[in-house]
Amino acid sequence: MVRISVFVLLLLTIQGFSQTIKPLTLQECISKALANNLQARQIQFQIQENENRIVSSKFSQYPNVNGSLSQNFASGRVIDPFTNVIINQNTNYQNLGINSSIVVFEGGVLRNNIRLNELEVKSSQHELNATKESIKLKVIEAFFQVLNAQEQLAITKKIFESSTFQLTRIETLLKEGMASKAVLLDIQAQIAGEELNVSTAESAFEYSKIVLLQAMNENKTTIEIDAKGITQSTTEPYNFSVNAIMQSAVGTQSMVDVAKTKVEMAEIGIDLAEASNKPSVSANLNMGTNYSSAAPNQQFVSDGKPSKFIESKSNDYVLSNGQKQNIVKQIEVPSGDFQKLGYTNQLGYNFSTIVGFNVRVPIFNAFDSKIKVQQANLSKLKAQNELNITQIQVKNTVALAYRNMQTAYLKLGLINKQLVALEVAFDLTKKKFEEGNLSSLEYTLAKNNIDKVRVSVVQAKYEYIFRTKVLDFYADKI
Repeated sequence: MVRISVFVLLLLTIQGFSQTIKPLTLQECISKALANNLQARQIQFQIQENENRIVSSKFSQYPNVNGSLSQNFASGRVIDPFTNVIINQNTNYQNLGINSSIVVFEGGVLRNNIRLNELEVKSSQHELNATKESIKLKVIEAFFQVLNAQEQLAITKKIFESSTFQLTRIETLLKEGMASKAVLLDIQAQIAGEELNVSTAESAFEYSKIVLLQAMNENKTTIEIDAKGITQSTTEPYNFSVNAIMQSAVGTQSMVDVAKTKVEMAEIGIDLAEASNKPSVSANLNMGTNYSSAAPNQQFVSDGKPSKFIESKSNDYVLSNGQKQNIVKQIEVPSGDFQKLGYTNQLGYNFSTIVGFNVRVPIFNAFDSKIKVQQANLSKLKAQNELNITQIQVKNTVALAYRNMQTAYLKLGLINKQLVALEVAFDLTKKKFEEGNLSSLEYTLAKNNIDKVRVSVVQAKYEYIFRTKVLDFYADKI
């Protein structure tokens, strides 16, 4: 009893796991596909790289600041960095400095580089959207393939069940002597073929689910779908004009936006090429000092007060009226005092600042700038032409999709009419067969014909629904 209870519990657990697969709607399949797609993720990484380039190009407008420090040891005949005098001794000296530079004007290169990088981000975003649109279309197609295969399987099963019921009836009639062995064999052969059709339909159904899972990039073995969101009526014509869909597609398809952005980028390329003909101005600032062990231990430092002058008689003289007169000299005594010239004091004493401006004026560069401008203009023409090509391709795609929808609708209507006529005819054929007034071969042919049409109706129905969803996609309704 305990073993039976455990077995029942295990069976219920397995059944519970098998029922945990939640059917997904079309929108849910699309959302999962967009979240899982690696190509879309790759473009997102590219967007992040381009955003970093924007930050870098903006910071390039700011000045750069660099510091430097060098320590040197010299012996023998060298130049003393403190006095710039040649000395012959062992020397220890240092150079310290800070330098900075900034571009004041460069023909708009920095500003245009920022704009170009911003457009690169915009272009990558449009490419991402275009990739997502392509993913949507693939998922829509795969989703309807599953729906089609699912209903095809249901129809083939119904056909098989109907034939099985007919076989049971023929077996009963055979026992009663009201049917021949040949009729029974014909029905059995027909059932074998229909059983093969069921197996084929099951394989097609499973294969269509695998295709959908691959379009969604889902690492699963099976999937269940929910068709409740498919509201398009199969008996009414599509209610949007082809011109309206074309206009919407040209305005909303991201591949068109990518081409438009390329034109904008080409226009900035012209500005960058023309900048090579314009002068550029940059400014720089250098501050530095040095220390030398060969410098004296002390240095006279003025206190800023006026110098004093003292008189001093020298041994030199002049003769005046035959008498010697000593020459009195005035000696300037600067105001200040001797200070110890240590490491810190020497750095302050040797400190210097240099401010400079650099101007570059292009005069002749072997027509390089002229060729760059011509190439940039050609790039713009190519981008504009590519935009025109893309717009035409979108319009042609919409026109073809609209025509496919019309053909599918017409085909669906004709097949439905055929099915109605065949159903009436088959009812009469079936009645004659059951009364024994029709051979089994004729009955089998009639049943095969109507079964084929029933399968064709399902195919035509989902073909039409799929074509309408494609147009909804281009009309920006999905």
